Amino acid sequence: MADASLEPAVYWQITGSWLEVSLRFLVPQRGIREIKDAMSRDMLTGLDAAGIPIASATYRIVGVPTIRISAPAEGHST
Repeated sequence: MADASLEPAVYWQITGSWLEVSLRFLVPQRGIREIKDAMSRDMLTGLDAAGIPIASATYRIVGVPTIRISAPAEGHST
């Protein structure tokens, strides 16, 4: 890890529909799941206290209906 900073860092990225937050921090070899859980809960609590809601909507298209297009019969106008 030559020239790598050992200080915690927060990176923000605005995507098409999200504000993505990435964190970099050192932790002990064991217990990372508990640390990530506690950090996530603290962040959600802080956002809630500040009145900043978290929302997400995901849509999955699982099928497309059959579409039939027909020309009007000859001699008929539409």
